[in-house]
Amino acid sequence: SIDDGALSKTFQVGVGPLVDLDFQKSSVVFAAQSGVVGSFNLNELRVTVATPPLEPLPARVFPGPSDQAIVVAHNVCGIVRLGRKASTTLEPFSSKGFQPPSGVTHAGYHREHKILSVGCEDGTVFLLEASKGRVLYQIDSSGGPVSGFVMATKLRLGIVSTAGGHLVFWDLLTGKQLERFVAHQGGVKQLAINANGRNLITSGADGQIRFWETSWGAAQPNSGGIKELPWLPGIGTLGSLGKLFGKG
Repeated sequence: SIDDGALSKTFQVGVGPLVDLDFQKSSVVFAAQSGVVGSFNLNELRVTVATPPLEPLPARVFPGPSDQAIVVAHNVCGIVRLGRKASTTLEPFSSKGFQPPSGVTHAGYHREHKILSVGCEDGTVFLLEASKGRVLYQIDSSGGPVSGFVMATKLRLGIVSTAGGHLVFWDLLTGKQLERFVAHQGGVKQLAINANGRNLITSGADGQIRFWETSWGAAQPNSGGIKELPWLPGIGTLGSLGKLFGKG
């Protein structure tokens, strides 16, 4: 219980140490150190389906469409089927599905818009339509491997953290870099944003946790916000690759 901190439920998945997990309806999708990806039913308290060990080893797992999980490994992204017949390999999104140009150093799932963000060693961030692996938006190099990415679509704001310790703020409509500064010496380890996009929290290799207040919403009082982002699914007409940061 979040209210009183009491333990609500404990369950044993039984596939060894886990590297990642996420909710999917009444189940949890998980990835294990062994490379196994599967689904654990929270009502029946049992693993309902599990793959054989996959190569390359999964690093992140997110809920996908239907009975699928989205899996991100070091140098590949794809889907795993978790229906009656589980996948035996990590399958590409499609014949033209996205694959990262360099090693993946960050991956996140943005539930509100069903967008997968993938950050790479070369500093680029790709925003993908999670169900198809189609590139919606690309942020060119923020300098150094990406350690985190969050976005506040109502403020048209995307924020990248790097292994070099920087926070880099981007306008998600114009592609303009708004600000860049060192947030932590030695690298940013974690980056999170609150619901209204006004506050950030970071942790760093320097052992510090820092709380930040953004001012970009106040700086754009006439912004149409989310309605001005035509690359978001369901908002406007989508181009083949959306708007590319620094390439338009």
